[in-house]
Amino acid sequence: MKSVQKMVKKIAIFFPFIFFLLNFHSSILAHKFYFAFAEVEYVERDSKLEATLTVISHDFEDYLKSKNIIRESIEKAFSDSLETAKIVNELNQHFAFQYYAEDDIKIEQAKSNFKIDGYHILLNGNLELYLSSSIYLPSPFLLVKFDLLMDSYPEQQNKLTVIYKQNKKTSSFIINKETQLIDLSNK
Repeated sequence: MKSVQKMVKKIAIFFPFIFFLLNFHSSILAHKFYFAFAEVEYVERDSKLEATLTVISHDFEDYLKSKNIIRESIEKAFSDSLETAKIVNELNQHFAFQYYAEDDIKIEQAKSNFKIDGYHILLNGNLELYLSSSIYLPSPFLLVKFDLLMDSYPEQQNKLTVIYKQNKKTSSFIINKETQLIDLSNK
């Protein structure tokens, strides 16, 4: 009987300590930085951009839920054509490419309008979106907007690699630097 009382006493002493450690451990696992990566290649013979956009799936899902774009999981959203269309619209507002000319010519075919060709949720929790967009790029100057998730996560950092005619350029996008002019010429 005394040994049972001692054990109960030890548990009562260690329980708050274990509870503290579990809570501390879960707060350590919560990340404070948010990233998205994209690799985009211009396929000249087809006049289109092909992209792989990688985001942390639960961050993207929470972001879409907070904007009332999806109701449930990202997997269920992709099986619903209305929610998929809303996701595509959101992507095109925050991941956009436009041909840039010094004479400020505006050509409708020179703006990206991505569609989702597929997706894959990886075991590490990342979501890969496979995108494509018809676009006419008569020059290597691109005006790129990549502020995906930045309005919900101020610490969001996006990195983009663009490939154009064997030239490759990598750029970082952060708050106050969401839109950039990218020169892919062979200079």
